[in-house]
Amino acid sequence: MNSVTGIFLLLFMTMIAIGKHTLPKRNLDTPDKYCAEINESNVLVVMHQGKAIQDTVELNNGIRILKEGDLLLKNGTKHKLKPGQCVNKEGAIEKEDP
Repeated sequence: MNSVTGIFLLLFMTMIAIGKHTLPKRNLDTPDKYCAEINESNVLVVMHQGKAIQDTVELNNGIRILKEGDLLLKNGTKHKLKPGQCVNKEGAIEKEDP
């Protein structure tokens, strides 16, 4: 590898490292939402009021939210949340607030 390529590679890696630490934090304190996030161990977790849920949560309408990010609907259908998706208190999936 020549020195120019090495310099560009070093700059690129530095920009990635800096970017990881300066990304804005998402608002995880929304009391009426359960949001899927990737934690520091690179595992999908469901956050509620700034904390990962530890047990299954059942909404008033019977929809259950599992700590691994699965939604179990009343009819037995299972849906996997993607990072950044949230479930409101009615059970509707929406994108997380920035």
